[in-house]
Amino acid sequence: MGERIKFTNGTLAALTPGEKLRYVYDEVCGGLALSVAPGGSKVFFRIGRVAGRPQRLRIGPFPKISIEQARKACAALSGEVAQGKDPAAERASRKAKGKTFEEVFLWYMEHHSKLKKTTWQRDERRYKAHLTEWGKKPIHNVNRAMVAELHAKIGRERGPRAGNHMLDLVKSVCRTSIANGWSDVNPTLGIKRFPELQRDRFLTEDELPKFFAAVEQLQRSLSRDFLLLLLWTGARRGNVESMRWDEIDLAAATWTIPKEKFKSRRVHVVPLILPALEILARRVQERTDGCPWVLPSHGASGHITWPKSAWQTVLRKSGLSNLRIHDLRRTMGSVMAAGGGSLQIIGKALGHSSTKTTQIYARLHLDPVRLAMEAAGKTMQGGKGQPDRIK
Repeated sequence: MGERIKFTNGTLAALTPGEKLRYVYDEVCGGLALSVAPGGSKVFFRIGRVAGRPQRLRIGPFPKISIEQARKACAALSGEVAQGKDPAAERASRKAKGKTFEEVFLWYMEHHSKLKKTTWQRDERRYKAHLTEWGKKPIHNVNRAMVAELHAKIGRERGPRAGNHMLDLVKSVCRTSIANGWSDVNPTLGIKRFPELQRDRFLTEDELPKFFAAVEQLQRSLSRDFLLLLLWTGARRGNVESMRWDEIDLAAATWTIPKEKFKSRRVHVVPLILPALEILARRVQERTDGCPWVLPSHGASGHITWPKSAWQTVLRKSGLSNLRIHDLRRTMGSVMAAGGGSLQIIGKALGHSSTKTTQIYARLHLDPVRLAMEAAGKTMQGGKGQPDRIK
């Protein structure tokens, strides 16, 4: 404990600075102290213990804050402590509730999105595309009307899926804010998502030859191999782009995607079929010493990234319409389903974490069953007029 004096304007004005910061304490109000800095500034503090731990709370500068004001403020803080409260924590919470939407978004990105989502870059793109206007607003000022209006606007201009993605991002950011005590209400509550049609586009039996012919006409073998590996593995675009040689076992004909690169954050093993193995066997012969990437490129990542121009060339030369790159993944699942593969096997092959995702192939899964039933029906029809054959 430092020097104790009775605080008066005269005694405090007479205090001279030393080489180090020092504190003097008021004889009248317990816990009230004044700091005297080497530069001459003087500041009132409440100094005491909270839950057994020392705590120092700033009240304000002298003489801007009078001694009487400082004593009242100190007594009020001591009263809060006596009631079991933590004035420092409550002050920090009040200050934190002034956090801007951008500050909370950045915290969400560093402490959640980048740690738990392989697709965290999409959150950054969606923020930049739709939410930067809210960046400087205190997050507790982002209300339901604002979110609903933006959701409707994006839905009209960009489509239901884009609107729902924005809504999901805002919901996650606001949940983070509430969990940290920076706001109290999630403004997305009660806003209904737009209905989304489940996309089930894939290459049909008639379209596959057109696709292969167009791919073979591509000038760059890198783009050809990339698109064909998407088809032959049924893997997601990002995983094929970043495929590494240390993930490939040509002898076992497997590709092991590590959990940090897989969407559901678990290890996924892809069985490699013959067409994929042929591509990989050729590429390993062409591999530059020490290059870790199966599909290397000269870009910043070191590996191929989305070859948009090559894809547009394939669409133009094949005459295929309404086809997206992710539909190549669906093509593997659809052909498996049409061939009689169970939904469990399809889900395992594509690495689905939920059976709901695999249900898109349920209709196709019935095709071989329908063919067998039609064959049986024709057999039964052959017995018309001859009931004695049916026992």
